[in-house]
Amino acid sequence: MFHRGFLQVQPRLNLGGHYHRHIDEPVTYTTRETEFQIRVMILYESGSASGTSQATLNMQTLELEYITRNAVRAQMNTSEQSPARKDAADE
Repeated sequence: MFHRGFLQVQPRLNLGGHYHRHIDEPVTYTTRETEFQIRVMILYESGSASGTSQATLNMQTLELEYITRNAVRAQMNTSEQSPARKDAADE
């Protein structure tokens, strides 16, 4: 059911967690009827106090403000930013 709803809605962002690594990348989904791109974002599940396992989402731009477990704002370096994030900010 989730997959069918996902394809019907075609969200711009899929945000999740519970993995042991940080992922932020654009993914293209293709069906018989359409093709669309989504930003897949996985926050690091645990890690150290300086690891980015939390974030605040800006619903209009889809930008994330990363927060470490010890409540310090974190900066992701530009190599970790996806093209989907940059495109969302332009809309």
